[in-house]
Amino acid sequence: MNPQSGPIQAPSQAPLSAAAQRRAGWLLPLLLACAVYMAEGTLRMLLARQPATSLEVLGMLALPPLLVCALFSIGKRFRDPRRQLYIVLVVGLVMLLGDAGQAWSRIEQNRQRELANAGIRDAMAVLRRMAGGAEKPGALPDIDPTPRAHGAYGELERAVKTVAGQRLAQHKAYVKDLDDIGLPRLFDPGRLARDTGLVESRMILELAGRLLPAYRQRNQQALDDMPALIRALDIDDDARTRMLDGVAAQRPARLRDVNRAWDLETRILDEFGQMITLLDDNRPYWVARGGQLLFERDDDLARYRKHQARVDALVREQDQLGAQQLASLLPATLP
Repeated sequence: MNPQSGPIQAPSQAPLSAAAQRRAGWLLPLLLACAVYMAEGTLRMLLARQPATSLEVLGMLALPPLLVCALFSIGKRFRDPRRQLYIVLVVGLVMLLGDAGQAWSRIEQNRQRELANAGIRDAMAVLRRMAGGAEKPGALPDIDPTPRAHGAYGELERAVKTVAGQRLAQHKAYVKDLDDIGLPRLFDPGRLARDTGLVESRMILELAGRLLPAYRQRNQQALDDMPALIRALDIDDDARTRMLDGVAAQRPARLRDVNRAWDLETRILDEFGQMITLLDDNRPYWVARGGQLLFERDDDLARYRKHQARVDALVREQDQLGAQQLASLLPATLP
């Protein structure tokens, strides 16, 4: 090495050619445009109400940037291919942001629907327990109409739970009134043995019969109040109109069901009255012993059991009607 020579310098890199620089300038926006339009195409397919073919999605993606490029090409400065690529990229970003907002709105809408459906399912579960009759009405929780969801689904949830709550409240009130007048203890052997002349028994049946017209009217009034409840909902006019039309179309059938239900209740009380008359007319031939009624004559026992069988059949018919009313009155879920 020559001591007088200076430090060895690395040869400088040759600058990129103009063609290479142009290629590098194209690469990034091209990759970005590809990524944006791939994401946009995926979103479009997910948001489509009906399945779309790849060709249909391609057409939806290509048309907006082509139109915008054609519009901008009126000016000479935008006819440059690189500038048109940037235009395509910007249009894709705008489309992607718009569809992303729509996707977020759809996700939130689905979440609100699930919240509303959960609230409706809970209300339906309480009504099914009520219809089953296995629990005392006091053990059933009240149905709070406050919705879990917000927006239109929250309003629909509020309406459904309001109707369900009214139905449950009327059932509780009716059963409590019957309990207060003593109907559940009407055929208690000990009470019958103490009821001289069965005067108390006939009074219980008379008081129970007086309840029927009032509760029938309450059920009919609940049907009449449905349109006002729907009009008060904060939903769009088209949905409100559809609901009002549906309520109007279903009202005759629901009114028939209400009247049929109370007709069955009237027939049950009539059977109870005939059973009390049978006991009263044949007082010397039966006794209350060991928590049950014992008949001296087989014919009296057969007639008594025949009335019991009719009551059981009427109760089964009531249960079937109640299940049908429950299915038609309230949806299991919101669409």
